[in-house]
Amino acid sequence: MGDSDGINLWLPKQFDKGIESDQSKGEEIRVIFLDVDGVLNCAATKESFRGYIGIDDTKVEILRKIVEESSEETETKIVITSSWRVGINRDGAKIPKMYQYLCDRLDSKGLSIYDTTPVLSFKGRSYGGRRGHEIVAWLYEHMDRHISGYVVLDDCVFEDFETCGLIPYLVRTSWSENTGGLCKKHIKPAIEILRKKERIYDNHW
Repeated sequence: MGDSDGINLWLPKQFDKGIESDQSKGEEIRVIFLDVDGVLNCAATKESFRGYIGIDDTKVEILRKIVEESSEETETKIVITSSWRVGINRDGAKIPKMYQYLCDRLDSKGLSIYDTTPVLSFKGRSYGGRRGHEIVAWLYEHMDRHISGYVVLDDCVFEDFETCGLIPYLVRTSWSENTGGLCKKHIKPAIEILRKKERIYDNHW
């Protein structure tokens, strides 16, 4: 367990001990770290669920294209970073209705969620917006996988994105009504970032 700037940061035992994981174990994958609000919906979204703005199927379709076009040689997985994941057990034992709705909307386009990032406490709060540290914690939690590339799809630049080295991996969307959410213009840069060939873990710690 590490602590940085008031963040209760969990890292796996092998990293705390400085033991380098063998990435040759397991299949090679690419990862999309996916936000929801401002990515899979926007101010113009008409769909709703339980009184909240829902998921825009046109945005999910664009996400599907990113996944498919980046999975020609290496499978691309979706990892949820959004606050929509808060309240679930990562072993699947507890699934809130909003999260199940998200799963169902993705499934309707042939997509599935591989995992969610851990929820790290920040100054006593269970969800403190330290999304960059949560992404990096997930990467180190999965050092036994050969992660050949990843991209962050988000409408916000969290204050720890720069300190965690995530800015070069960010494709930023927006919440705006006219051009909000995931758009066709985001497909090419997202795929280019996913296909970067470099040592992922050297860039963060």
